[in-house]
Amino acid sequence: MSEIKFEIQDEFVINVPVPVKLPEDKVLVSRDEYLRYHNELLGWTWDIQDMVRRLKKSRGWITRNILSQPKYSKELDIKNGGFVIYPETTQAYVIGATQMAEWLEIHWKEFPWNTSK
Repeated sequence: MSEIKFEIQDEFVINVPVPVKLPEDKVLVSRDEYLRYHNELLGWTWDIQDMVRRLKKSRGWITRNILSQPKYSKELDIKNGGFVIYPETTQAYVIGATQMAEWLEIHWKEFPWNTSK
């Protein structure tokens, strides 16, 4: 009579599709796409005109609602560990592009986008 051998496996891999609902303000992108976007801004600075072009808002709107807004300006100011160099006398804004892009994503819903002034 022959002997029957059984192998006992310690680990099983089961692939099961699991639906995941993302919040409406989030998207999935590939690592390559994220790195390409991130690297486009990495090491660059913006001035106020770059923000005007990217946000499609006036210089006055950006200054009032973001850069000079008391609830944001302290956090943004490089003197407090932020990434915006505020103008003194005739100097222009110098803004860390990567940091500002990421910061804008976080605070996007807080801005009064429907106001033109």
